[in-house]
Amino acid sequence: LSSGRHLLSLINRVLDLSKIEAGRLELDPRPTHLKTVLEEVARLLKVENDKRSTSFSSQISERLDQVALIDSDKLKQILNNIAVNAFKYGGTGEVSLSADLADTSEKPRLQLCIEDHGIGMTEEQIARVFEPFDQVNAKAEGAGLGMSIVNALVQLMRGSIEITSTPGLGTRIEVELPLDLVEAKIGRAHV
Repeated sequence: LSSGRHLLSLINRVLDLSKIEAGRLELDPRPTHLKTVLEEVARLLKVENDKRSTSFSSQISERLDQVALIDSDKLKQILNNIAVNAFKYGGTGEVSLSADLADTSEKPRLQLCIEDHGIGMTEEQIARVFEPFDQVNAKAEGAGLGMSIVNALVQLMRGSIEITSTPGLGTRIEVELPLDLVEAKIGRAHV
């Protein structure tokens, strides 16, 4: 059963990458209650983390108690792909997720940060991290598609991604996504 899920996940990632490269992957923005979606992701990541030897914490700002037009499935995929790597390379340290609104006078932006205190990466590894099928750690599991998909989704959503890392100390990945905030009743918002 586990092997079947792994194979299905790999097939879906290859299909996502194919759609991205063909320019066929589209966004499906819907009114989404941001705090609810991010808390759901944090709960799922906590369950995933419980299978490992790391500790996990999350901090979701009250300022995200708003509704925005966003593709919540793509947002979840971005966070999940980054977090899976953080758990994989986080060693026995802590993995944390934080989410907030950027302090800016421009268009509102969702700020996401996933940080681990694991093996870290060199500058050369950071330069290759978004290459499809390239695993920056030779002992890694997986196909090496997660971060290339993350990068493509962030670009599709008109956002930015930044990685800072120190070998032996850990990695910090920050994503910013522009938001179209809307007035909507939480009961009708997509989660």
